[in-house]
Amino acid sequence: MVKFWWSRFDTGDFSCEDKHGGGKPRAVSDEDLLKSVEVVPSPTPKEIAVQYDVSSKTVIRRLKVLGYSLKLDRWIPHELSQNNKTKRMEFCAVLLDKLERDPEFLK
Repeated sequence: MVKFWWSRFDTGDFSCEDKHGGGKPRAVSDEDLLKSVEVVPSPTPKEIAVQYDVSSKTVIRRLKVLGYSLKLDRWIPHELSQNNKTKRMEFCAVLLDKLERDPEFLK
């Protein structure tokens, strides 16, 4: 690592910022993936992959990064609604109450 930085500073580049990687550019944009999920109710990763000529693993990985998860054969945003949050809080309160009444509850 020291050798890398030494050679970089030796060339006169004193920037500590990372350079843009030379990786392969994305074959499909995030917007295109989101449109595919919105247009078709439940596209499979393979269907989307064929549409954009990429691998299905790429589709799955990109959609997960965008906050989507595959549940019951549907791509859904991985966000909780206010109703879901309220139900979770109520359930936790019930469990805490039960634990206070019976300390051996979880054992």
